[in-house]
Amino acid sequence: MPLPFLHDLTRYRVAAYLGRELPVPEAPVLPDDGSPFHRFVADNRLSVDEFTVLCTALAPHLLPSFFDDIIAEFLPQGGDFPAFGGVKGINHRGFLPTGETALFLLAGKDPDRRRQVMQLFDPEHLFAKKRVLYLEELRAGEPVSTGRLILDPEYAELFTRGQISRPRFGMNFPADRLETLMDWDDLVLPPPVLRQVHELETWLRHGEQLLTEYGMR
Repeated sequence: MPLPFLHDLTRYRVAAYLGRELPVPEAPVLPDDGSPFHRFVADNRLSVDEFTVLCTALAPHLLPSFFDDIIAEFLPQGGDFPAFGGVKGINHRGFLPTGETALFLLAGKDPDRRRQVMQLFDPEHLFAKKRVLYLEELRAGEPVSTGRLILDPEYAELFTRGQISRPRFGMNFPADRLETLMDWDDLVLPPPVLRQVHELETWLRHGEQLLTEYGMR
């Protein structure tokens, strides 16, 4: 589970904000357990900042009360903690992290560090390019950092269950999976459409190789 470091960092930051002292968390060490999460971190060589933001977005999916439990430890009587960011969900009534949560954990009130951390949400960052996570869009005039930190549903499922389910037929995915003993040669389509289908097949099979080995990224 990739949360021990985030747990220690959150307690450290909250304690410091409240004027208490805790040991500075050690740099995260993620054991090679062969999980999709570990492969993603290793393959993309995530920095500590990137690892922290990813864990922050993932935490509610692994343990919905993760942040609530830590806040309750320091504020047992309850109370608002605006510096920590966060919002309440519709169905999930606990703490959901926002961009401000990530900024609080990594930058505190340091404006230079805050600008540095916000670059993790730029369109050119791998989080955006690979559609891993993003900040929820807000009404005009509201700070971008106050948007919810959203982990893409497919990555959330991959990191929590180890696999991605097939899309279900519905308004957002008007197609269904078919099982057949036939082959591509049995498919009858107009030549231009068939050519496009084969291009899609080629991309699915060899897309990553083309991007990486042939410098097409």
